[in-house]
This record gives sequence, C-alpha cells and structure tokens, in this order.
Amino acid sequence: MRRIVLLTSLLALLLGVPGTCTGQTATGQITGTVKDASGAVMPLVKITVSSQLTGLTRETTTSDSGNYVFPLLPVGVYSVSAEQQGFRVAKRSDIHLNVDQVMRVDLDLQIGEVTQTVEVQGNAVAIDSETAAVGQVVSQRQVTELPLNGRNFLQLLFLGNGAVETDGEQGSMRQDAGNAISINGSRPTSNNYLLDGTSNTDTALGTPSAILSVDAIQEFKEQTTTYSAEYGFSANQINIVSKTGTNDLHGSLFWFGRNDAFDANNFFNNLVGSPKSKLRQNQFGFVAGGPVYIPKAYNGRNKTFWLANYEGRRTRRGFLDFLNIPTPDQLAGRFTSEIIDPLTGQPFPNNTIPESRFTRLANLARTKFFPAPNANLPLGNYIRSRSLPTDTDQYTFRGDQQLGRYGTVFGRYTNTDYTNTIVGNTTDIGDVFFVQKTRNWQISHSVPVGNNFVNQFRFGYVGATANQHGATAPQADIEPLKLTGVFTNLNDEQRSYPAVGFGGVGTGLSGGGSAGNDYQASYQPMWDLSNTTTWIHGRHTLNFGANYRRWSLQRDLANDFLGQFTFSGFFTGNKTRDNAVADMLLGYFSNASSFQPAGFSVGNQAGNPREFNFRYFAPYVQDDWKVTPRLTLNMGVRWDFRTVPFETNDRMGWRDLSNPRGGLLVADKTLVDKGIVGDGSYYKFAGRQNPQDASKRVFAPRLGFAFRPFSDDKTVVRGGYGVFFDSAEGREIDGAADIYPYVSRGNYIQTLGQAAPLTTDQMFPSFASLGAATPAANTFLAVSMSPEPRNPYVQQWSLSIQRAVGRNTTFEVNYIGNKGTHLLMRRNIAQSLPPSNPALCAATPTAGDCPVLARRPYPNFAVYIDSDWSGNSSYNAFNARLERRTSTMVFTTVYTWAKSLDNKSAAAGIGNDVAGWQGFLNNHDVRRDRGRSEFDVDHRLVSSFVYQLPFGRGRKYLSSGPGLANQFIGGWQVNGIVTFQSGFPMTITAADIGGLNDTFGTNRADLAGDPNPSGFEPTIAKWFNTEAFKQPAAGFLGTSGRSILRAPGINNWDTGVFKNFRISEQASFQFRFESFNTWNHTQWGVPVLNAAESRFGQILNTRSARINQIGLKVLW
Repeated sequence: MRRIVLLTSLLALLLGVPGTCTGQTATGQITGTVKDASGAVMPLVKITVSSQLTGLTRETTTSDSGNYVFPLLPVGVYSVSAEQQGFRVAKRSDIHLNVDQVMRVDLDLQIGEVTQTVEVQGNAVAIDSETAAVGQVVSQRQVTELPLNGRNFLQLLFLGNGAVETDGEQGSMRQDAGNAISINGSRPTSNNYLLDGTSNTDTALGTPSAILSVDAIQEFKEQTTTYSAEYGFSANQINIVSKTGTNDLHGSLFWFGRNDAFDANNFFNNLVGSPKSKLRQNQFGFVAGGPVYIPKAYNGRNKTFWLANYEGRRTRRGFLDFLNIPTPDQLAGRFTSEIIDPLTGQPFPNNTIPESRFTRLANLARTKFFPAPNANLPLGNYIRSRSLPTDTDQYTFRGDQQLGRYGTVFGRYTNTDYTNTIVGNTTDIGDVFFVQKTRNWQISHSVPVGNNFVNQFRFGYVGATANQHGATAPQADIEPLKLTGVFTNLNDEQRSYPAVGFGGVGTGLSGGGSAGNDYQASYQPMWDLSNTTTWIHGRHTLNFGANYRRWSLQRDLANDFLGQFTFSGFFTGNKTRDNAVADMLLGYFSNASSFQPAGFSVGNQAGNPREFNFRYFAPYVQDDWKVTPRLTLNMGVRWDFRTVPFETNDRMGWRDLSNPRGGLLVADKTLVDKGIVGDGSYYKFAGRQNPQDASKRVFAPRLGFAFRPFSDDKTVVRGGYGVFFDSAEGREIDGAADIYPYVSRGNYIQTLGQAAPLTTDQMFPSFASLGAATPAANTFLAVSMSPEPRNPYVQQWSLSIQRAVGRNTTFEVNYIGNKGTHLLMRRNIAQSLPPSNPALCAATPTAGDCPVLARRPYPNFAVYIDSDWSGNSSYNAFNARLERRTSTMVFTTVYTWAKSLDNKSAAAGIGNDVAGWQGFLNNHDVRRDRGRSEFDVDHRLVSSFVYQLPFGRGRKYLSSGPGLANQFIGGWQVNGIVTFQSGFPMTITAADIGGLNDTFGTNRADLAGDPNPSGFEPTIAKWFNTEAFKQPAAGFLGTSGRSILRAPGINNWDTGVFKNFRISEQASFQFRFESFNTWNHTQWGVPVLNAAESRFGQILNTRSARINQIGLKVLW
C-alpha cells in the first residue's frame, strides 16, 4: 500500500509540474542561435515565432550563449524573427515544422534601423542537427498525393528504412489494420501507434485502433532508433498528427473508384481461362476546416478553428484459388487404396466402407461441407471463385482554441465502424464475419509559462472492439449430431458448423465446415493521461514528465463449440489420402477440440468472458545539452513500469512450478470454498491475483549526440545507444482464464497404434457438474500467463552521417543495430519428449517408449502452451536515404541491407512459421529453431516521388500560353512508389507421421540434397529443388533448419497521374488516375512448403495483378 501511495504521489507531482514529450505530444521544436555580422553570439535578443496558418505567436529571448528554443509547437508553417535595438529585424518565413522535428533556424542581425527587416524564405530541406534519433517524416503532401493502395496510412510506413510486412495474427484476427509489421528488426508488437500524441493502439495484438482517413492527416512520422526518453511503451513510435482548421477555409470533396473492367487479369485466372475476379470499390467523403465564424456574432480568425472529416468505403472483391477436395467416390466410401477396418484389422471388401458405418458427423460433412470437384489440374481438383464485402464508415471532428496567455486547447473525436467477410474454409458455411468499432478522443492543453517554460496536458481515450463470428448453422443440421458435453444455449453468432480438417497422409486436402477459432469477442477501453513540460535553462533544454495508461482487455475466446476435428489416416492404413478420408467417414480423429461448459460457466451464456486489467506508468527526464554550438548531447532516462495483469473476478490460474507432475495455482478463493481445489495435488490456491509483482527495475537510459564537424553546417554526425522496454501481445494471457471450472477446453489426441480409439459419435465427455479439478477437464491449456513474467526490452544503437547536398537535397547513411531480450514466446512444455529409438517407433509404434503418453514430461498436462519470456533477437542493418524537397517535387529513395536473427519472431507463428502457434518443432530444444527471422529481408529499395510537371502557367516551360491552352498543358503531376524487395524466409515442412512427435501434425522435412544446385532455374511448378527434401519416417524430427530458403520477392510500381483544373482563385478540380502494380509484373506468392503435399514446391497464387483507380477531388 505504501508503494502505491508513493507512486500516486509521484504521478500527481509529475502531472502537475513541467515536463515534455515533443514527439508524443505531436509537436515539434524550433531552436537556433543569433549572431551579429562578426559572428559573435547575441544574448537577450527578442525572438518571436508565429504560425502562418493560425496566427499562434510566442516570444522568448536568447540566452547568454545566443541560443533560443521554442518547444511544443504544433506542427505547421512558421516564421521566426529576431529583434534588437540598433539592428535590422531578421526574419525567416515558410518554415515547415514536422512532428517531433527539432528545426534549427539560425539568424544573423545586421546593423541598421529596427524598422528595417531582412526576410529570408525558409523552404530548404534541413538536416537533423540536434538529435540522435533515426526516423522518417512523411509530409501532408506525400500523405494525400502518393498512390496509397487502399488509402491506408500504414502504407506510409514502408516508404522509410527497414519496414516490412508479412502474415501474422495481426492480419487474421484484426482486419484492415495492417498485418505483421516489423520495423528495423523489431517484432510486430513493438509498434506504439499514437494519434495526436495519445494512444491509438489495440494492445490485444499491437495493431492501430483507428485507421485515420489520409485526408484528415497533417503529418506522419515513425521513430525506431535511439530516440529520447520522451518515448516509451514500445520500441517503435508511429505518430500521426490530425489536420487542424486554419485562418482560411480549406477542404476537399473526394471519390475514388475501382472496377475490374479497367484491371488486368490474374496469372492463374488466365491459366485456367477464367474471367477477371470481381472488384467494385468506392471510397468517398470530405474534409473541411477553417475559422469559426458566426455572422455579426463571432469571428474566430486567429482564435477558434474547426475541422470535420468523413470517409466511407464499399468494396466487393473477388478472388480465385485452387483446392484439393475429397472426391464423390471418396465421400461415398469407395476407395482405390487399401482401407483397413480398425475393428477387425482387415481390409474392407473392395476397399469400400458400408454407409452403415459412417458416423453422424461424416453424414453431415459429406452432404454439406464439400462441393463437387470442378477441375482436373495439377493445381487442384476444385477452382474456388468468390466475392466478399468490406464496408467502412469513419468520421472525425476537431476543434482548436487559442486562449492568449492561457495557451491553446484542442479536442478531437474519431469514430470508425468496419465490417468484413473472409474465407475460413472451403465453402461459404466456413466464412468468418468481422465487426470492428473504434472510438478515439482526446483533449489537450498547452501553455507557455514565461519565456522558458512550456507545459502540455493531454487526456485521451481509445475504445477498440474487434469481434468475429462464423456462419450460423441451422439447428436442424446440428441436432442429428447428438454431440454430448457441449454448450446447448449457443446464439446465432456462436452456433457454427463443426470444422473438419485433414493432416498426416491427408495433408493438402482442404477441410470443410466452419473455420477454426471462428468466434471471438474483444473490447479494449484505454485511458491515457500525460503531462509534459520543457524548461530552457542556459545551454540545457530539460524535459520531464510522465505518461499514465489504464486499460482492460474484455475478451471471450471460447469457440469451436461443436468441435474441430482432424483426420490423418492413422487408423485405416496410414498410406494415402484415401486413408485420411476413410478415417473421417468412420469418425477416427487424430485430434478433436472444443470449448465445453463447466461448473462455473456464466449463467445461460455460452463461452467464457473475462476482463484482464493493465496499468502503465512512465516518468522520464531528458536533457538536450548544447555543449558547444556544434555539439549537442541528448541524455535521458525513463522508468517504464507496467503491472502484471489480473482478472477482475480472479477467474484465472497459472502454472505451479513446485508441482513436478504439472499443476495450477488459482487466484479465485471460491475454488477452495467449493471444493474445486481438492487435495492440492493438481490445483492450489495462490493467495494472490497474479503470479508475482511487477519488476521495479525498469530504468531505460538513453544517450545520443549530434555533431556538426564542418563550418558550413551542411554535415551532421549522429549516434547513440538506448534501452527501450517493449510490448507483447495482450491476448497471450487469454488462456489463463480458460480453465476448469469456468470452461473446459478439451483437446483429444489419438495417435498411431493407439488401442481402442474413440470416434466422433462418442464425443464429448461432460464436465458440467462441479467437482474437484482433474487433468481430464483441462486437456488443452494454451496461451497461459507465465508463472515468471518478465519485461521485454530492446537495446538499440546507431551511427549516422547526414549531408545537405545543395539547397533542397540531403543524403544520409545509417548503421542500426539492436538486440531483443526477454521476448515472449509460446512453448508447449507438455510436448512428449523425443522417442529414444525413433527407428523402432517407425516400425512398431506401440513398442518401448513409442506411445506418446509414455513420453509426456508432465503427466497432468496433455497440452500446456506456456508463455516463455526467454526469447532473444539480433538485428544489424545499413541503410541509405536520398531526399529532395522543393515547391514542385518531393523525392525520397531508401535502401536497406539487413540481417535479423531470432529463435521465434512472435509469440505465435508469423510468416512461414507453421509450427509457431504452439511453440517450436521440439519445445525441449529451442535452440534448434535459431535462424533468420520470419520478417528478415536482406535487400530492400523503395523510391517515392511527387512531381509537378514544369509546363503551363507559372512553370518553367510554356508559362505564357493562353488560358484555354493552359487548361490542357498545365496542372499535370506524376507520383509513384517503387518497391524492390527480396523474399521472406521459408521453412520446409512435413507431416508428423502417426502423430508420434506430438507436434499437432507438423514436422520439418529431412534435408537430403542442395535446394538450389548450380544451374537450377526456379519455375512456378518447381520453385526450388524439391528432391532435396524428404518426408521423415514416423517418430523422426526433420533435419532441415528453420528459414533456410527465401520466398519470391517484390518488384512493384504504384503510380499516379494527376490533372489539376483551376476553377477559381481559391478552388480547383483534380482528376487522378492511379495504377497499382502498373507494369502488371507477376508478384508470385509463397510455394507449397509441405513435403507431404502432392503440390510440394508449386506456386499456386500471386499478389494482385494491375489494379487501376480513378479519383476525383474538388479542393478549396
């Protein structure tokens, strides 16, 4: 209690006194030195900064060393003037201040009358001469004019160094919020998304909550390396600044449309003679802002401003792909391979299973789950063609008020509603429907206190809903299954069909029924409170402040209520796909899983809702010390404290490290009172709400420098080192609540040689009655809270050289390195140990220690996927950037050469890491999986440009043409994003024959040769030398390593052509033609990676062919 009081007092102190967070407050800083004609510094000079957009004005005086600082300035366009008796006024105008930028504006005073002014236009590109941070600023012009596919601000991340995107839970469990995005070797959960300086992050998966319309964005910046102590929560900072109203009424009406009639056909559509897949997309809306003006009542110029934005999207997008599905003969029980009757051990006559032996689930599956084959191709026997909808509506309102000497205040509210449908299984009964809602608001107050203090207070909220559900199954289809031990009070969103899939010798066959894990409810309310101040004292710019966040994850992950079943052919011969289908017809599953009701299930509600609570508190201090006029040191420390989460009603448990047989510590005292804990041999009462108190040793020091070595001030050398505490997926503790008696998460595994296997007609056992907890009620304990929670952190270091090449161009080279420690990993600690004699097991799976149960390290755990904080990573990169900005052009080219290594790239699997969802191939040998990160890309080059052609009125050529001619000649603009990227790593997988390795059916292939021998030419039929890989025998783990090959890379041009028509002095009309994958270069997908698949090594899909888009805008 005493510690809580101390922390609360410290928070109150820091929130009531000065501190700063220039980047996190969505602001920038202007600093400089004033000298006279002889070069001597001038103290006590009056300096005035004024916004050319809103009229905001601040004043200060130079220090004894001639320096001045204006901290916490809103992003915008400014002028700076210096005034001293006996000298002419020196003024710099058109200074574009970016988010988190420290802009240096030096002024020289000349002898003369103070009524005279020497003004210089300040639109040259500035080098970053004051900080050690490495990042990328994207201006409003780039945001609104570059061809962004989908008009999603996340595309802006990939304009900079080291940002890549692969597949992960971020893209499958949350839609339209990006996928697994890694920046400079950090994990996808390392990204702290900020909107106007407050949190915009859904911590369940580390995704952005609100995808703000690009027409409402003023500026965008990402920071990834050696930034100041002002930042925290995650290793990378992604800051969006929303637009604000100005003294002039500005805005636009827009519409962007796509239609497949204007697009190119996909390679595989052409291959099979199929027409183009359907695409209809309309994006429309407006943005408008200006001063508040009420005729004869109020004129808000220079005081009160408003902004409103709305954007809607309606998309209907088709696709075509290739599947292998069971044939009608197979579903009728007629096979060409030998089918063994598990009851007699003898083959069925004529390899035909009598329909009287079909299980109830098999009868439903063969009539409802699988369509008839419609093709006979090497790619598959079924061509699936679907069209799916996506709808979005978003609106944003913002108001700004200047309060004179009391500073400025602003408020913003953003609301987003999103719905989407994706394919989850073979037919539409396996579709998954997403419903996402985001509410994000903020109020902020900034006030200068004298000439040397500026204070800013922020209070924000983000509410993120991300729900999903499957297609509703009619009750008439479910009742004949006569399943026992399942929830019977399912609502329409929970009552989806059972799911059927194939593994083992059935690898490559598409399943049927519902999608696995199709139901999910997730809501995150987060409150974000901060106060920040800057104090300028001599050569020191001191920043100190704090950030406090409080949030909860209100989730329900119970799903697969009517079962998810895998059939692998283990029980009818284990040789061909026929055996896998035969197992399905007879009901002999290799794996069956379901969330089942238990004694404490909530009332008449199916599922298991829970609420986990989180707290975060981070005070910091930062000193930017101008040691000399050319050298600045950036020194800071942050205390990045977050609590170990707890469940509101104590409905959770975690692993008991003192129980050698495997057991749980539970937080709920009721389990003792009701006899659930029993004799303590399996459950014990923890006597606390979470495993342990959070570590207080969370100090994150930062040290950096910026040095201008030459007198021309065109070169800066920057470098630094820092510790940055990181974030992990909040959902990785979900399983701590999914334990008996709140729910029973069942997972029933059957392996080769098992005696008396069960069938689907015998499922599921019931755990609805209260009683002492037993291992049988917890056969699948997954995504559990670690009994030893840790704080992940990243050490970062960098060295950079930046040079101004001419007035408007800069060139920069960087070395960036980092090392991740205590990174979160899933690890199935209950996986059976490898057999002592795999060769014996391959021949006789029931001999010795071959049976899986004989090798379990914890007899009480069938599956226990624990949270393990021992992950680590390393990243080293060289990157270069060339940037040019003029009034008619913005051009940026970046190149990255990098290497990223780890033993796991996310808590769950991402990229091509098939085994990652449950941990590792061998969870008792983590080092075996050390290799290239799933997001490792060794070469990446990206160029982006916005260029107004030099023709027509006011341009270099044909500037004096008549008005009518100018309408055709002038106003043209070309824009583009060009990306060349090497492919992501690939791991070659195989089947776990007989299930003896206890790996949920997966394995790695044996390496038996060179995957890319001399002279080998990749083709889509054989992307690598498939003969180099073999299927391991039963009981053997494959010998090939993780991430040993690379998938196809990216060679893509997205371009746009604009034509601007002047309507009046204040208004114009803009026509856009944008083309994505302009040259229609086929962007190959990932080949089939499973050596047990008949299509092994083949490429079956591509990214999108050329898509064209038309846009219309009216601007004023």
